[in-house]
Amino acid sequence: MRFALILLLVSSLSCNRESRAPEPPYQYANDFKAYFKDTYNLELQKNSKYFVVPLNSCSECVDSALQNLAIKKFDWTVLLVGQTEDSIRQKNIVAVKQNYTCLIDSTLLMNEYALGIGLPSLLQTDNRGIVITKTDFFYGSWESFKP
Repeated sequence: MRFALILLLVSSLSCNRESRAPEPPYQYANDFKAYFKDTYNLELQKNSKYFVVPLNSCSECVDSALQNLAIKKFDWTVLLVGQTEDSIRQKNIVAVKQNYTCLIDSTLLMNEYALGIGLPSLLQTDNRGIVITKTDFFYGSWESFKP
């Protein structure tokens, strides 16, 4: 009986749904640092989040990202990469620029670096370096983010 109780206690503690393995280090971290320095003449800040939006990538992902960034405020620096002629996107970009520190790469310099970023992606710097914390930013995926 005592063994069963201990087993139950141990298994309930080990099945915590909130715990998850830490994200692996971003394999293109050095290239991202170089891109950031060369393009924006800035150094990455420790314990910061950078949201990269390649404007020419997946339409649903970009539209979802811009719409959510326009109405919500997160403690992120937003990198807008490329250009758009879409009037709705342009309107959302104006709002994003008002809500965030925004860095613009209108000439797609990002494509000259091996970054492995093709969709809107959230990168975070911490004591381990850089990790990508999320890349699937479609319409239903924003509920997990609280401003």
